[in-house]
Amino acid sequence: MTPKTLTMIRLKAKEGAEAQLRDALTGAGDVIRSTEPLTLQWYGVDLGEGNFAIIDTFVGQEGRDAHFSGKVAALLHDNADDLVEGGWDGVVGAIENAEILSSNLG
Repeated sequence: MTPKTLTMIRLKAKEGAEAQLRDALTGAGDVIRSTEPLTLQWYGVDLGEGNFAIIDTFVGQEGRDAHFSGKVAALLHDNADDLVEGGWDGVVGAIENAEILSSNLG
C-alpha cells in the first residue's frame, strides 16, 4: 500500500517528564504494529532538549481515524497532562496533517 496522508505532532515534554515521554514513545511502535494495520509507518522521534515528534503515514482518512482512536492515542490522552506541555490540548493543537505527493515506498 502506498501512503497518501501524513500526520506529524511535535511535542514538548513537561520539565522533568522527558524520560517518561521518551519511554512512552519508545514502546508505542510495537503497539501500533500489532493493532493498527492501516497505519503504514509510525515514528516516535527524539528531537533533543525535551522535544519529540510523532510522524505517521496512512493510506487515507480511514487509517488516520483508526489511529486517533487507537491504544497509543488513548495512552497519550490519558497521560498528556503529566507528560506534555499544554496537556492534551497541546497535543491536539500540534497536529499537522499533509497529503503525500510521492514516496519511495511505491
